[in-house]
Amino acid sequence: MDRAMLASARGDYAENERYLGEAMNAFPPGSTDPFLWIIRGNLANLYSNSGRRDEAIRTYLELLRVLKDGNDRRMIGVALGNLGRQYMLAGELEQAEQRLLEAIDSATEHGNLRSAAFARASLAEIDLRRGNLERCRDAILQACESAREFGLPIYHAAYRCTESLLYLLLGHEQEAQQAVEDARAEFLSVGGEAFVPEYCGLVRLRIAASQAVSMAVPGRVTSRLRAEPPAAAWLPVMRAMAAEISASRAARGDRAGAQLEAAAGTATALVAEVENAVAEKRPALVFRGHLPGEMLPGLRRTLLARMPRAESEALRKLHPTLWQALGG
Repeated sequence: MDRAMLASARGDYAENERYLGEAMNAFPPGSTDPFLWIIRGNLANLYSNSGRRDEAIRTYLELLRVLKDGNDRRMIGVALGNLGRQYMLAGELEQAEQRLLEAIDSATEHGNLRSAAFARASLAEIDLRRGNLERCRDAILQACESAREFGLPIYHAAYRCTESLLYLLLGHEQEAQQAVEDARAEFLSVGGEAFVPEYCGLVRLRIAASQAVSMAVPGRVTSRLRAEPPAAAWLPVMRAMAAEISASRAARGDRAGAQLEAAAGTATALVAEVENAVAEKRPALVFRGHLPGEMLPGLRRTLLARMPRAESEALRKLHPTLWQALGG
């Protein structure tokens, strides 16, 4: 097991898996030794980190069955939270929501507030994608508060990035920028530089994209879309941010997780859309830092429904292509 931990620290997935397999084989068939769930949990984490989502889900399900058989109520909440996050990363949002709500109930019932916070943070990401912004705000603020109370700066910084995205989707660019810069500073303060491109990078790029296509309005907390091509001055900034994400992806090679892979692809697409809009002298198909195709229908509906009538009419008249892409 110690060798597996060393291999994990080096990012050597193959060696880590081999040592974990040897550790599991050291137990006789049918063993109920509690140490086995630790090994299974590490194996599931390995599958998750290496992008083997189906294997991660299968292993977490096996682990959950073992914990339920042993009536380990505290650890059941942990397993449910991890399983729910895997379903979320796999895009199975219904399954993810169900497991995460179960995880929150189980963890809260047994006083495992750290696991409850982890599940709430994942639930907030799901709500953000679906447009359930009120529950998202409640969940992520509770998760942030718990991370502060337990002294978990890496988790707290990651949760602040979700909070930043929420502010951006609500049109509050200044609050979004403050939250993500605070998160970046917190990562750096505890030696978490490796997490910055994955968690902060895409959020910062989205904010830059939003600023490129928007303009501030005196007396309003939200910006207004420009009825003209994006501000070209933002392109060097956006390219540098995207390059940082891509460099981190390249440096990690096969060890890059699904979240970093997705961030690199989205960054490339977002920069390309703004570049093309500048070159073609047209408004960009970007709304609050997102490409319309990234957004689920529920989120698009929510954002349009929250817009004041005058702003909605202006969007329809001045940006008909974007309006249609958003489902207006």
